[in-house]
Amino acid sequence: MRPERISKLIGFLRDKEPLMYLFLLNANYENVEAPNFIAGVSLKNGITVAYSNELLKMPINEFYFVMVHEAQHIFKQHPHIFKKEYQGKDQHERLLMNIANDAMINYEISKFDFSYFKELSLDKVFIDECMMVEREFDCFLSEKRVDREDGYTSLRYFNWLKDNKAKARQEDGKTFMKIKGSSEKEYSNTDDFDGEEGYGEGKPEKGEGEEKDQDGDGDGDGDQDVFMTPTEVKNMLDRMLDQASKMEEQLAGKGAGSMSKKTRTIKKSAINWKSELRKRINYYLSKNGSRPTKKKSYLTYLSNPKSIGNMIFKGNMRQRHNLETAVILALDTSGSCFYNEQEVENFFTEIDTIAKELEQNKKGGVYVMQWDWEVQGDIVKYNKGDYKNFEMKGGGGTYPQSIFNFLSSDKCLTQKGNNFVFKNGDLEIEVEGVKKLPLVVVLTDGYFGSFSRTGIYETCRNVLFFTKETRSIVDGTDCIVYK
Repeated sequence: MRPERISKLIGFLRDKEPLMYLFLLNANYENVEAPNFIAGVSLKNGITVAYSNELLKMPINEFYFVMVHEAQHIFKQHPHIFKKEYQGKDQHERLLMNIANDAMINYEISKFDFSYFKELSLDKVFIDECMMVEREFDCFLSEKRVDREDGYTSLRYFNWLKDNKAKARQEDGKTFMKIKGSSEKEYSNTDDFDGEEGYGEGKPEKGEGEEKDQDGDGDGDGDQDVFMTPTEVKNMLDRMLDQASKMEEQLAGKGAGSMSKKTRTIKKSAINWKSELRKRINYYLSKNGSRPTKKKSYLTYLSNPKSIGNMIFKGNMRQRHNLETAVILALDTSGSCFYNEQEVENFFTEIDTIAKELEQNKKGGVYVMQWDWEVQGDIVKYNKGDYKNFEMKGGGGTYPQSIFNFLSSDKCLTQKGNNFVFKNGDLEIEVEGVKKLPLVVVLTDGYFGSFSRTGIYETCRNVLFFTKETRSIVDGTDCIVYK
């Protein structure tokens, strides 16, 4: 049964925040009393919000903050993500991930526009203690010169906690966390981590392909709990966002619909760097992977009525020659391009696939060059999984121009008429003309001063920067931005 206070909040929000209005209107409610429990959500029999009597007694700003916080868990599909990634994992890791999810949600909420609460004379709509995100992580991002908007994600915060030997524990419903080099602090999270009823993110929900009732026919007998699948949740949220958008068109006033606008921005797909990387490399290969020629051939025109006595004539036959096509991966060793091992693995899994395809098609291969202020060592052939054993060289300043200086220097390049011969380390290929130059994919964080593309790569299009920051990328150079 829906509490009276939530019903009043629903009425208040209808013409101010349609998304929260629809979320609260369509949710089920269940009263749960447990030590230090405030609220939680699950996907049991639709969206179910668990609440305590303590929640209903909170000041309106704190009460609304908790409701928005729990809604964000659903909008981000945390119950399903948590189940997929952490079912069966170590209890400590599960608790750290819960802390990371809560911290990022609370940070996002602090950026929402709640000006429609002026009627209640509120300046802020959040609980101060819940905004506690360790200062060390802010310092970490600052040292990387990464904006919070680019660097703050639950997964990065979680991995950073693990890298810094964070220890978390629960005692009497309270959560405590200690990070290396700091004292233990109580972490004020609003939802229960491992509640008996599965609220918050503790207990895995039943998902697609799992039993929904005792006889397995999926119809239910009225006594069994039915859990929404990821597809069902996505479809429900899409409908809710569409309906909220239509309601907002009829609203006026500053801040109306702020939350749904933010949620749509978060849900909007960012650039799929894997697709972009593959698309650019495939285009390069299709353009440079073969060349057409004609060879002299004797042709007979047996079916040609103009042919006299089936005579044989000399003619030209078209043919295509496969070229040895190289992709040079230039790794920036001056600093970390990625935040953790998971991101490194994610990137090189795609490179592994590309290298394997090139090898199978006998069109060439992937080669690795390391650079910081200058190119470090020789260019080496890349084979699947080599990234796991990379011995990073360098670590000084960052000067991308050194890549192009090196490829145009006597250490690497000789010319035979219009042809270019690249010979350094494992790389030994000959290409026809500037348009057939090897594709250079520069993997970097993008934090360096101005530079120039020099030598044979000064103006050619066979350069692609894979970078976090574009401010110093030379004009006209293709780039893929990743975060």
